[in-house]
Amino acid sequence: MLVKAGAKPAESAARRAAVSPWEAELAEQISAQRAEIERLTAQLQGEQEAQKASIDCLRAELQGQNKF
Repeated sequence: MLVKAGAKPAESAARRAAVSPWEAELAEQISAQRAEIERLTAQLQGEQEAQKASIDCLRAELQGQNKF
């Protein structure tokens, strides 16, 4: 938050109090978005690992078929 250079302490405190609920709400939204990003990242990593395992399985199956 920006405060004018010549602002009086009482004026600065009043400005902080007026902005504080907005800042708290914004911080809560940011926290929720970070948690959602972490959840989605973990989900994608799990899906990526499952796809890699599936590809490895198919690769092994194809290699087995090519031996004959």
